[in-house]
Amino acid sequence: MKYPFEIKRVPAFLGTKDITHLYQDQYEHIVKPSMEVAKKALKGKVDPRMATMLCPPGSGKTTVFNIDLIWRIAALAVIKKSTNNLIILTAPDLTIIEDNLNLLNEFWENNEILDYLLNKHGIDWRGLYENPSDVRGRGLEILVCSIQKATGDQLPHLKKHSILMLENDEIHNGLGCPEGGEANNYENDIGHDGSTYEAKWFTAINELQPKMWFGLTGSDTDSIRNNDKYYYNISNKMEKSEWRLPFFKNKLKQVCEYSNTELVEEYFVALSKRNAISKHLHSKIPAKYLKTPSLSKLNDLKTSGMIKCGLSSSAYMEPKQVVNFIYTLNEKYKDETFMHEGEELSYHIGSPAILTTSGGIDQKTGGSNGECIRLLNSEGSQYNGVSVIYIGTVGINITNLGVIAILPVIDNKGNVDNSIYQLFCRMDRNKYGLWRGEFDYEVSQISDPKIRNLIIKLAVNLATKEAIVSYGGMAENAYNKTKENHVLAEDAYGYLHGLVSLKKQITTTEEQDEIYKLYKVENPHCEFCPQNEEGIPMCEVAARQNHLEDSDEDFAKWWFGDLEVDHKDGDHFNNDPENLQTLCSDEHGYKTQKLEEYRNRYNNKKRIK
Repeated sequence: MKYPFEIKRVPAFLGTKDITHLYQDQYEHIVKPSMEVAKKALKGKVDPRMATMLCPPGSGKTTVFNIDLIWRIAALAVIKKSTNNLIILTAPDLTIIEDNLNLLNEFWENNEILDYLLNKHGIDWRGLYENPSDVRGRGLEILVCSIQKATGDQLPHLKKHSILMLENDEIHNGLGCPEGGEANNYENDIGHDGSTYEAKWFTAINELQPKMWFGLTGSDTDSIRNNDKYYYNISNKMEKSEWRLPFFKNKLKQVCEYSNTELVEEYFVALSKRNAISKHLHSKIPAKYLKTPSLSKLNDLKTSGMIKCGLSSSAYMEPKQVVNFIYTLNEKYKDETFMHEGEELSYHIGSPAILTTSGGIDQKTGGSNGECIRLLNSEGSQYNGVSVIYIGTVGINITNLGVIAILPVIDNKGNVDNSIYQLFCRMDRNKYGLWRGEFDYEVSQISDPKIRNLIIKLAVNLATKEAIVSYGGMAENAYNKTKENHVLAEDAYGYLHGLVSLKKQITTTEEQDEIYKLYKVENPHCEFCPQNEEGIPMCEVAARQNHLEDSDEDFAKWWFGDLEVDHKDGDHFNNDPENLQTLCSDEHGYKTQKLEEYRNRYNNKKRIK
């Protein structure tokens, strides 16, 4: 669907059935600078350093590579007569790897796409691999693996091949500290606590020397910014865009660090209330209003949460203890209610899941990282919260993640907040579309102000993000950093209300004119001024006396133009015929001034109830 006033987009080179375009800022700050590097490299001007891009969390940088950039570069390589092309995508987190593989596998299993790449662009795609040892060096091959695997025992396999492109995701985690201190260690880099850091991954991956080497991060380190021996930045102007971001609460909630159970209960209540309110609001909105492309996303009602737990050897509750305690809370709250805007609601209680970095089925709900995340994202699953230990800093793609709790008190040694910042950034995704260009336009087309109001409230509740932590530690600074450039949850209703009101005003100008014209045709006399014996309003009689030289036809035409359509209740968007009346210009102006209806143009609360 094409929207009036929509945000500028660019068609993706390949795209998917769900993602067909890039946003203009993604194209400007990721695709264009990368293609400049690619053009130079394929002319033989290879820069051995990593070309870094600073892209805020939630900006879609990983997806841009998958649906667009790698294919542009592969097509350019064909034009430049480069035939055997290996593209490598790495990340330090297995969940990112799984996401990349799942998306690329959709292409690999689609013969139409394979034929299109070959026939249209000459791209002979020969393989999609998870292991470096599977690479053969023929045609286009894409390897998606962890940085650990690429730099470990299988590194010798990669050294055998010419690499067209190497893309390292989340480079702040393991690739941001190439040298310093002794034995190739780096001290005091952002993201580390002051201890020495051995840059084994960087040292190993640097040996591959691809034709082009890209590094992506949402939070660069000191060495990435300042070490021009190993890095050069090609993009750092991308900003978080409030028009596509969720709403973070102004402050995180802090609970006494000595009571893990109190914090878990706060988390449980927050999550259960959020889901209950969403279901309640949704139940009041007739289904016909939630069928348009953007508003249909509001039918996905589940909000999930994540708790960062302690280790079995620590004083903080570990995942199994948290899950067992949540089951006791299920029993405690199953018959309880709470008040929301004057209505009594029952808590909506889900089931807790576990996701750890290692272990078998008993430590991963669903048996794997990917299946556990699928259950959390699925509307049909009862799971709506997950307890984790190490996992979660990057790569956890829980699309409905709305509440994060942290049990341990994490100290802020040396003003280091990258790790906890990345954890909060897991919530920095909005699955409900664009507030400007889609959501506001679709809501503005709904005539019933009560339904508009309910939809805005539902959108705010679904897109709100919050954190609950122990007192002390570094969480507050990291949370404040995360919410920068966002509309706050406390202001979100007014923000969306204003967007809808403005869009309704813009898009209804011509529509309003047509409504007024039709109403005047059916009601061509002032309906307020007293009438003479012939039923003609006295304002019209007086006006005719001032136009005696005009023919009846000319006067009628002039008088029709002088008449104005008034909204009885002062709401310029309430075009119910019962709310309209024809007035002469004098009477309309008097009513507007006396009742101060002119203020409605600047008062959203009066304009849309």
